[in-house]
Amino acid sequence: VEAIALKGAALAEIVYGDIAARPMSDLDLLIQPQDLSVTRQILAGLGYAPTGVEMHAGFTEEFRNEEILYKGGLVNTCVDLHWRLIAPVYYQ
Repeated sequence: VEAIALKGAALAEIVYGDIAARPMSDLDLLIQPQDLSVTRQILAGLGYAPTGVEMHAGFTEEFRNEEILYKGGLVNTCVDLHWRLIAPVYYQ
């Protein structure tokens, strides 16, 4: 799956000069909408799970632009998975 780092991870080196100098609590990734299912499977295999509950099957893909996946452990981590840069206009 091809992904683009967004926000903090993408700007860390440019703004801070060293990616290690920028504290981060999550990783924002932009993927193609058609890769959402396989990306979820990959992240689930790595121990990540969605933080929210869908109203009904398919709601998240149709009416949202991102999903937060969480993995607990020694260091708790979150991946903010984006498949659109902004939420669909008809939902706003």
